[in-house]
Amino acid sequence: MNECVVKNDRSFAPETKRCSCGNTRFYANQVCYHSIIVNGNNVFDSDIEIGESEKPYGTYTCTECKAEYEDLDELDNLPINKGGSVK
Repeated sequence: MNECVVKNDRSFAPETKRCSCGNTRFYANQVCYHSIIVNGNNVFDSDIEIGESEKPYGTYTCTECKAEYEDLDELDNLPINKGGSVK
C-alpha cells in the first residue's frame, strides 16, 4: 500500500502520459484508509489522520475532454505519447 498524500503540484515529467487532447490529469478512484472520530451514535464527526491508500485505478477520465480509459497504459498507443506534438 502507498501513503495517502494529496498533492496540488501540477508539474509533470516529460515522460508523463497524455490524453489525446494533451492533458495530463485524470479523474480516478482510490481507496484510502484513515482514522476518524464518531459520536455516540456512530456518526462521523471528524478526521484524525490519513493512513494508507491503495494504488489508483480506473476508469480514468480526462479532466479536460472527458475521454475515458480503463487503464493509463492505453495512452501509450496514442501518437501524442510516441513523440507527437500537443495540438
